[in-house]
Amino acid sequence: MAALGDGKRRQITELLRTMPAGKAAMLARTVTAMRASEGDSLPTDVILEALAPTLGTGRADRSSLLRMICMPLEPFLTDRAQRDDSAGLIQRTMLRPWWDALTAVAASDIAALTAEIEAHRGDDDALDAIAVQGRAAAADWTATVLRLGTGAKAAPSLRTFARRPAARIMLKQIFEILKEAEPLSEAIAAVMVAAERDGAVAGDRLIDLPTQVVTVAKHHYGILASSTVMVTRYFALAILNRLEKPWLIFRFTRALALQRDATIVADTEFGSIGERLLEDLERTAAAVDAANPKDRLSARIVDFDLLRELVGRYVDCAEGVLNEIDLRRDSPWGETMLRSRSRMREALGEDRLRPAEEAIRAVLAERLLKPQNARRTAAAPDTAPLLARADQAIRLLAFITQRAGRQGFGSPARKKLDHLVAEIEKCCEDLIADLRFAPADHTARRLLEPAIRLVELLFPRERGQDLTRRLARALDGVA
Repeated sequence: MAALGDGKRRQITELLRTMPAGKAAMLARTVTAMRASEGDSLPTDVILEALAPTLGTGRADRSSLLRMICMPLEPFLTDRAQRDDSAGLIQRTMLRPWWDALTAVAASDIAALTAEIEAHRGDDDALDAIAVQGRAAAADWTATVLRLGTGAKAAPSLRTFARRPAARIMLKQIFEILKEAEPLSEAIAAVMVAAERDGAVAGDRLIDLPTQVVTVAKHHYGILASSTVMVTRYFALAILNRLEKPWLIFRFTRALALQRDATIVADTEFGSIGERLLEDLERTAAAVDAANPKDRLSARIVDFDLLRELVGRYVDCAEGVLNEIDLRRDSPWGETMLRSRSRMREALGEDRLRPAEEAIRAVLAERLLKPQNARRTAAAPDTAPLLARADQAIRLLAFITQRAGRQGFGSPARKKLDHLVAEIEKCCEDLIADLRFAPADHTARRLLEPAIRLVELLFPRERGQDLTRRLARALDGVA
């Protein structure tokens, strides 16, 4: 189709930028599909470019000055517990004390901007201009709070807040983001709309980082780089924060550095990205350690499903990093990974996997316990909850065995499984033999059904099929 004139392009842009975020997302998907099937029948690039700010960061919430100012901070806010110095992450709970501090140093300016907002309700262009003005002013107010924290003139409460290490880290990040809020927000929005075109977005999350999106990110990195290194760092961190698989960020850093060597990337402004990912590995390893405690009493209440989820999170991230970048063992990043891997190895050692072993053995405890302990057993236990917990324990051990080999901590789980298969196989053979000679043995007969279910859960298919058939025949009273 013929190229659009500037006036027509401006009209389309102004119309589409008033569209709510939900409708903008639906329109973007429709336009992308039409472009694939109908070629140049629509000005698709103009439409998608106009939708970019709405798709990328959400239409500015104009309900208050605070919400207007906070819009560029949204890609960096987190509700998860993090280290205070985690690059590119700001605890959402810190926003209120930050705003209270700004109110203490700029009450009259805030009141004036709030009055302007009320005076221009319904005028979107004017409100957008006020939002830009407010974000620039908030950057300056934040810098003032940082300075007052080191002086004696501020109110004691403000000085106490601004001197807290966590608050100073947060204030510095907010200042740096707001200082470059407009170009940074535009660049993030462009990446999100490119990802929307490629079907790589779910809500506000990037589920992939395909080549086309990396190309767009690289282009906007070049635009931002003409300003400061700091803004390009936050641009990369914003992408990292949006990624469902955070290790994919190395596709972006590789496109810029043309290197897979982590030691080279670590020496650039992207070093904080690798540090964040390695911190996540250490944090996950610590969570595994806490979820699978050494103490025998507390180990009885291990949540096997939670533990499997945490192990999966660690393995996914560790393997993702190693697939995307070359990590030398003697580098700082390599040493951090080895340290987290060592903690995983300790947390999932043979002694620490005993609760899972005991949960599996509990199903046939009447036969697997020593004779003197078996005689003390009172009423027959309800096998349904025992089998449910055994199922969770088996899935945990199998998961570790299958997924953790490359990370070096899968061997203890494999040994546990091999030992349990051999032990339970012998127990089942004993049950079959007992019933052959004493068909009226009620205890042995009662254990047949849970034994069958346990073999189905635990044994490899080929090895378990014959045994389950023989157990079923014994249950039916067939010799």
